[in-house]
Amino acid sequence: MKQELFNEYFLDVTRWVKKSRELMIAANYLIGISNGLFNTGNDVINNYSKLQYHPFEAWASVSSAASLLLGLALENLVKSHLIEKEKIYIDKNNKVKGLHGGHDLLKMLNDSDYSLNENEQENIKLLTFQLQSLSKYHLAKNPTKQAEFTGRTTNPVTIYNLVMKIAHELLSENNRKLFLNSDDSYDHIPLKPNFTEIPTKEILKIVDALRKNGHL
Repeated sequence: MKQELFNEYFLDVTRWVKKSRELMIAANYLIGISNGLFNTGNDVINNYSKLQYHPFEAWASVSSAASLLLGLALENLVKSHLIEKEKIYIDKNNKVKGLHGGHDLLKMLNDSDYSLNENEQENIKLLTFQLQSLSKYHLAKNPTKQAEFTGRTTNPVTIYNLVMKIAHELLSENNRKLFLNSDDSYDHIPLKPNFTEIPTKEILKIVDALRKNGHL
């Protein structure tokens, strides 16, 4: 049952597309915040936190986080395509095939036969470095990468636009619609929900019951 559930989720292309969309939404907000910090230097978050930082430090930090989310969004997006085309699959022994580790975005795009121009390739290489190293750690994963990419980053706005371009051109029509538009999953929630009225205790009871039944 556990293996069947895993296989079902792994092969469900719509879940990969929705996760990519979710990460893009979050990145979109972070880019907006970073642009506001860069253009105005107005750091309202400092009013609610004991962390003290320079506005440029805040801008750099938020931009780095946005790049991390964009890298993960692109990874989910390309995996959805490769699974749909059965270039990534689960064999009869329940082994995942065609999946490359290391968050190598350029390798994944090459596997998808997506054509990148020279400038786009360079941006994907930089995004991969952000995803593998710079957005999470202070150093690269090996000396070669350290020497190649130290001091090099790219604008998250440029990456955001590139990921959107890839989504338009790579995804099938149905998955592109799913990526670009919210489905009916949230129709029952008001557009302006009052999160202060969420019954926290009741939610915790439900979560606890799900955990006891092995669903979490």
